[in-house]
Amino acid sequence: MRCFFLSHPDCLNHDTGPGHPERPDRLRKIFELAKNPTFVFFEPVTARKAVLSEIDRVHQPDYARKIIDCPPNDGIEWLDGDTALSGGTVYAALLAAGAACQAVELVCAGNNNFA
Repeated sequence: MRCFFLSHPDCLNHDTGPGHPERPDRLRKIFELAKNPTFVFFEPVTARKAVLSEIDRVHQPDYARKIIDCPPNDGIEWLDGDTALSGGTVYAALLAAGAACQAVELVCAGNNNFA
């Protein structure tokens, strides 16, 4: 059975700093495993960027725009004790949200996927 694997290489640019569980190495490992013949059923799909109207369905518009309009220039900024923003976070988050939207569309069409 085929399983779509939705992601984008630019998601690796979301840097949360050393020791954080949500780090690029996790995604790097998934990309590596997806190339393994054991996972031949994985069909890669390049994630698209979500549009603001899609983001607004699950977040308050002011919240999303505040983050999108003010990414950190250098280093990491913390929204709270668990949520880190780096220079690549906003684009990576838009790609991840786009992958989630694509995943829903694929499920509604009767497909399996991993985003």
